[in-house]
Amino acid sequence: ASIHRAIRASTGGLIRELNVETQSDRVVVTGKTSSYYHKQLVTRAVLNNIVSEDTLHNNIQVSNRLPR
Repeated sequence: ASIHRAIRASTGGLIRELNVETQSDRVVVTGKTSSYYHKQLVTRAVLNNIVSEDTLHNNIQVSNRLPR
């Protein structure tokens, strides 16, 4: 839940259909956005909230067809 909040805060809520799944040693983030910059913000928000041994799978889809 804290990772989800961190992503929302850092992206201004611009990730649509945001889903965060945490498993034993990995975090999988899915959703949609219109900007690679927002995808990078997701990466930074997650990395700031996990331990270094965890693996991040940032599966955010970027499409210029999404409304900003």
